[in-house]
Amino acid sequence: MSAAEYDEYDVYLKAALDSALFAGPDKALALAEQARDRQTALRMALGFEKDTLLFFYDLREMVSEAEQKAVTGIIREEKTHLRRLAGAL
Repeated sequence: MSAAEYDEYDVYLKAALDSALFAGPDKALALAEQARDRQTALRMALGFEKDTLLFFYDLREMVSEAEQKAVTGIIREEKTHLRRLAGAL
């Protein structure tokens, strides 16, 4: 990856980490507490998981080949979360 590409990814990742979905350890729980009903809470959780997946897909592009295996494992786990949430709808 070129220095310019790395800088671009770095800016993206910092923006993602600073976004509302990643701001604080209990952000997702706080959003879920605001849900009017079960369906809304599940849809909010699905959105959170999708954003998380996008983040890890992009992160995988930035790390070394040796670290990509670990990130791929996280992606698999996030996909499991998505399937479980979708099944609960």
